[in-house]
Amino acid sequence: IPETTTVIAVSQSGETGTLVSLVDAIRSDGRKLIAVVNTPWSFLARESDKVLQFFCGEERSVIASKSFMAECVVLGHIAAYASNNSKQFDDVVRRASSSLAAWLPKLQIEIDKLDIWFERCFVCGEGEFYPIAHEGSMKLKEGAYVFAEPILASELKHEALPLMTKDEVVLWVGETKGGGISEVAQIRARGAKVIGFSVENLGFDVHIRTPLEVIDFPPLAIVPFQLLTQHIANR
Repeated sequence: IPETTTVIAVSQSGETGTLVSLVDAIRSDGRKLIAVVNTPWSFLARESDKVLQFFCGEERSVIASKSFMAECVVLGHIAAYASNNSKQFDDVVRRASSSLAAWLPKLQIEIDKLDIWFERCFVCGEGEFYPIAHEGSMKLKEGAYVFAEPILASELKHEALPLMTKDEVVLWVGETKGGGISEVAQIRARGAKVIGFSVENLGFDVHIRTPLEVIDFPPLAIVPFQLLTQHIANR
């Protein structure tokens, strides 16, 4: 990494051991460091040249979504500023916020109605929704003790499809460039049940529709995973 490079370090607590050692390495060579962090008095914040705070308050549960979405907003603002698209990104965030407020009550009811129990599952996503699959699987592991394996939807045939047999559960998140209909059909043909969190119904056993705004702001799609984790953990 050239010495003229600015490094952006992202952390909720700002105290993670591996991050601390990384900061030491970065600072020892004189590189500039920007902290994107939720705890302004943390080690990371103190050691950085610039601090961009989440301002999302205390995170009371490992399955919370607010820190993750706040990280995405801050990083999105950095990218938008660098590309002179700050106003457009502001509009995206405002629309996403409004749609989440309208969607949340209905989403809670839909999740509460789910009559399904599983101790392991696969989580499929592609493109910008693949990181959502990772974050969603982490919530299920940490909050409900469900073994959840994130899978790239476009590599389904080469990886997990042979394991998606009867009584398995697959969670599908977001849209795919190829449509995803054939992939969902193949999963269901093997006997697995597919629950989809997406705008379009790709032939899921259960479809929980996300707002259209999720296309421009994919982090919205993490909210169903938080509620689903809570739903499973409370059973």
